[in-house]
Amino acid sequence: MEGHHTTPIGRFEAEEGDLLIAMEPAHLDAVKRQRWAAPHQITLLGLWIDAHGAVISDPHGYDERFFEDCFSLIEAGVRAMEEQTSRS
Repeated sequence: MEGHHTTPIGRFEAEEGDLLIAMEPAHLDAVKRQRWAAPHQITLLGLWIDAHGAVISDPHGYDERFFEDCFSLIEAGVRAMEEQTSRS
């Protein structure tokens, strides 16, 4: 992730066909308030994981164990999305 740079939500521009993915309801609400959000599909990543609640907490500021647990949920969510969308 060396080349990764964050983009403030106010400067982000969604493109046609984007699926917007949030980890927490507060993130979801922030996305929905953006002028470009209306035509796009928006989801919580945790909804894609079997036997898990919808919320995946932001690990920023927590210990390494919490970060690893969150990262595992993120990875599982992305894999589940890939599997489910490739079937359709």
